[in-house]
Formats: sequence, C-alpha cells, structure tokens
Amino acid sequence: MLLGSEQKLDDLIIKLLANKPLSALEIQSKLMSEAKEFTLQAIYKVIRVLESSGIIIKSKKRFGLRLPWVLDLSSLAGEAVSVYSKSAELPRAGKRTIWHFNDLQGLNNFWSQILLLAIQNSSSKILFTWMPHPWFHLAYSEQEEQYIKALKLTGSKLYLINGGDTFLDCWAEKYWQKENIEYSNSQSWFHKVYEHQYINVIDDFVLTVKLDKNITGEINHFYKNIKSFDDMDFSEVFRIFGLKVKVSMWLENDERKAQYYRKRF
Repeated sequence: MLLGSEQKLDDLIIKLLANKPLSALEIQSKLMSEAKEFTLQAIYKVIRVLESSGIIIKSKKRFGLRLPWVLDLSSLAGEAVSVYSKSAELPRAGKRTIWHFNDLQGLNNFWSQILLLAIQNSSSKILFTWMPHPWFHLAYSEQEEQYIKALKLTGSKLYLINGGDTFLDCWAEKYWQKENIEYSNSQSWFHKVYEHQYINVIDDFVLTVKLDKNITGEINHFYKNIKSFDDMDFSEVFRIFGLKVKVSMWLENDERKAQYYRKRF
C-alpha cells in the first residue's frame, strides 16, 4: 500500500527518493542503515515497476521521483485534507457525540482521526493530552509515528502528561522528542483521578476515552512487570491487544469543561 503504515519496498524507495535522487546502491545502503535488508535484484525489480508506472525517472545513473506524479499526489492530498476537514461532524456548543468500540485497534485508528479533524478546525492548534500509559506506541507504533508526523504537518503543539514511569512508559518518550511536543511523567492531578480515562483537549473540545477495568488491569500489570526488553513476551502483547474490550469515547464541545482541564495541565 502506497506509504501506508506497513510500508513495503516500493513505499520505502519512494520515501527515500522524496529527499533526493539516489542510485540503486545508495538506496540499498540507506535501507540497510535502517535495518531493512533487500538485495539489489529486489530493488531493481521494484524500480522497474515504479518506472513503468510513471512514478520515478532515471537521470545520470540515479533515480528520482517524477515531478508530474509528485504534483498529482500533492493535489490529491490537498483535496482530501480539505474534504475531510470540512466534513467533520464535530458537535455544536453544549453537545457531545459518543462512540463505542470492542477492539483497541479500531479505537486507536478512529481516535487519531477525530483528534486530527478537531485540530484542523482549531484556531489555537494546541492539544493537551493525559494518558495513563502510552500503550498505542507499543501496539501500533507505525500508526503512531504517522499520527505524530501529521500533528507536525498541521502546525500544532502537543502538551502531554504520561501517567506512568515504568520502562515501557519511558521507552515511548523517543516518539515525543520533537520540537512541537512537550511531555512529562511527573505526578499531577490527573494521576489521582483518571486511571481508566484518557483526556484530550483542543480549544473548547474535550475528547475522553474510557477503557474497561479488565483491559486497564491487563495493561497496568504488563507495564509494571517489564523491566527491560529482555522481559518482553510478544505473544503476551498480541494477546492483550487482541482482547475484546468495552471502550467508550465521547467528544464534547464544552467551553467550561475544556478550560477546567487546561488549568490542570
């Protein structure tokens, strides 16, 4: 899938060529530096497909993106952003919208979608977030990288409080070391009140996610018992994040409530 979260070789090549033209050997070298090993034969095979599709072009032994394709993709992206930003059914003042989920992946995908829609319609472009644990970075790391990149592209600023200080909580900090993100895991008012809930505030909008006690307990137990990556049992990760859950998410347009939370950040 073109530049999807699970990137294949064609996606990886396009991503590299977006920075500058490269030879096949240079492409292989850069992929190896990212711990992605492909043979030259595989790289040339994909290059030929991309050439025949009008996506890349060869010039002086180097390959680059074909400008008409880049401009066409840019136009499509611009139209999509405009359409989906304007079509967002955000609640009016004093109203709220509620959603229910029974799987964490579906929740995570829709959660980031709603946040980005709210930010697109925001005047301040400032997002405040409280999270008991950043489990989405562990379970869906590629999607979270996309989300953080999207935040930067919107020109937004993220102020984040992380509720845990375990090994995995601290490991997730690598995702937040960006110029548009400020984060803390120091004790706060949220630590005492919101063990099961995740709070997001954008202007007058408050997005709340509430996990059921069972999955909260599973996540807490897992985070507490991992002291290093040597302790990681990935079959347990798949088990936990494959469980059926009862999750509620609601988006409120409430000026007083949003102000109340912002003061506590």
